[in-house]
This record gives sequence, C-alpha cells and structure tokens, in this order.
Amino acid sequence: MPLQSSELLVLDRQTRLPALADVLVRFARLTLIWSHRARTRRALSQLDTARLADIGLTREMALDEAAKPFWRA
Repeated sequence: MPLQSSELLVLDRQTRLPALADVLVRFARLTLIWSHRARTRRALSQLDTARLADIGLTREMALDEAAKPFWRA
C-alpha cells in the first residue's frame, strides 16, 4: 500500500533521516503534490459554466489554470 502524504510528514519529522532517505521522502512528497495538481486541473477543465460560476471562475480562467503544467504552482 503506498504511503499517504500525512505518513510522509511523520517520516520527515521523526528523526534525522540519512541523506538518501531524506531526498526520497522529499521526492515522494513532491510527486504527491504534482499528482494532485494534475488531477485537480483536469477536473477543473471538465466543469461546466454553471459550476465554474459557483466557484467564482470564468471558463477562460479555468482553461488558463488547466493549461498550466503540473510542476507550476
């Protein structure tokens, strides 16, 4: 079963990790962030105009956000 982001935070805070383990934990956390961005941007691009209006966005704003690469905040 894959680690959840909360488990990665615990791993990062418990004790000083060896350098390689620290890099791997940071990379895993970054991968989770990137995956979340990609999923939410994909979902945003699929919302209809009424749903976008509910959250205060225009179609253009949603498409601009959805067009961003996953590594850009």
